[in-house]
Amino acid sequence: MEWSVENNLVCPTTGTAFALTSGAENLKFILWYKGDYFLRTGSVISPEDSGVLANGKKRNIKILHVFPYSNALWASFHNRIDCPGNGVVTINHCARQQRCVFTLCPYGARTVTG
Repeated sequence: MEWSVENNLVCPTTGTAFALTSGAENLKFILWYKGDYFLRTGSVISPEDSGVLANGKKRNIKILHVFPYSNALWASFHNRIDCPGNGVVTINHCARQQRCVFTLCPYGARTVTG
């Protein structure tokens, strides 16, 4: 089964991420995952016995939980997770990276220095 990523969020306090996915017959799920690969909008993922394929390549992704999709649940995650990159097209600088557990920003932001 293949899932297409429609939206994504990262949680800077836990180092985990969420991906809103849709599969066959527009069945939607929210994947909570951890790994060194960030699933972006448009990514195609396939769970396999040997791991997770993203865009046809095996990636270091551990799926922690799969939630059935609801607007309310996705909105709850979006409203409670404090990352300036969530919900924007591009972010160049981030003033919050000192409180972020990601070594590299999944969105590519650089630290703002005073």
